[in-house]
Amino acid sequence: MKFKTSHKTITSYFSDDSGYRPSTHTGIDWVIGYGKPVTTDNAGVIGHVDLNGSNGWRAVWVLVPYNGAFMEVCYGHLKDIFVEVGQYVLEDETVGTEGNFGLVYRGGVQITPAMRKLGSKAGSHVHEQYRPVRLVKRKTKGKHYRPYKFEGQYVEIIIENNRRGCIDPLQFKTNPRDILMEALKKEFEAVKKGKKDTSTLRILWKVVLKLFK
Repeated sequence: MKFKTSHKTITSYFSDDSGYRPSTHTGIDWVIGYGKPVTTDNAGVIGHVDLNGSNGWRAVWVLVPYNGAFMEVCYGHLKDIFVEVGQYVLEDETVGTEGNFGLVYRGGVQITPAMRKLGSKAGSHVHEQYRPVRLVKRKTKGKHYRPYKFEGQYVEIIIENNRRGCIDPLQFKTNPRDILMEALKKEFEAVKKGKKDTSTLRILWKVVLKLFK
């Protein structure tokens, strides 16, 4: 499970309360630019697509295999959507484009459907949220469920919390620099213990120097 950060500028974190939302923030907001491609952080199957939700909300939910069940990953506020329910998507596959569709604010002012119709790009961003779920044939009393079915099965929320069952995506953060530094650290330890020569370590170090230049 991954949450990629290298190409995203994060504008709002999990559990942030901007004062505009009716409840605590259930995901992370980030920007790459209005109309730019939004790609998947993980491979999975499209579980649900919303083309006209509240305030014009447009979103894609990807069901990613996770711990014997699924992680429901949402990409919301999209301008365009290029996928459909049941479609399998690879990691880094484009599912839509960044937009401002749904309940969006800019400087304390709500961006309305009328404003969008006139061409407003204000408040453009992507809302990405992670929610552990499982598919079940029958509902259980006391459990909570998503408002859609997938392949005839109910989508049951696994975690009960005040974030609608969502968890912080940052716990799955993957940044190329972090991964490279971890690899460098492991390689250094192997060389230090005499288990490997320095050839791989030298290459990794050159890459690090170039990356941080």
